[in-house]
Amino acid sequence: SNSLTPSESDWIWMNLGGFVPSSFSYCVVEYAQSGIRCNGLDATVSHCTLRHCTQGAYCLNASPTIEYCDIYDNYDGIHVFSNMGPALPVINYCNIYGNADYNLRVVAYPEPGVTIDAENNWWGTDVEAEIQQEIRDSTDNPDIYATVDYTPWWSDQPVDASTWSRIKNLFMN
Repeated sequence: SNSLTPSESDWIWMNLGGFVPSSFSYCVVEYAQSGIRCNGLDATVSHCTLRHCTQGAYCLNASPTIEYCDIYDNYDGIHVFSNMGPALPVINYCNIYGNADYNLRVVAYPEPGVTIDAENNWWGTDVEAEIQQEIRDSTDNPDIYATVDYTPWWSDQPVDASTWSRIKNLFMN
């Protein structure tokens, strides 16, 4: 945002779409409607910080790989929508926590039996009931069809020098 007082949805999104695979690494994305929007493309998002957005990442009929990212202080951390078949994002080794509505929200899947791989993430807690409460999938609404596989999960937030947030954390402890 270029606003003197930035706020959520100051700008729309960075759209990863088209026919050429895209990747974002070591980016800080803030104050967007959808920080990074994967639109029908199998993109890679790694070592990024997505915060202060309506959706940190928005996956529309896409199967991106989202890894080693910090996704927090958004309305929804990751928003997954597929109405054209089993697009399967892979979300691993991320810190996904402190988002206002859901850490991971699945909206629609037309085919039953779809499982989204969201293993080995830190969800802000190590209590399974609290993790599940922050994930919206077929366990909340059987008409969604997709289930999020979040086990195993990290029991503590890792300190890894691969993102700016984690580098700052090294000096805060």
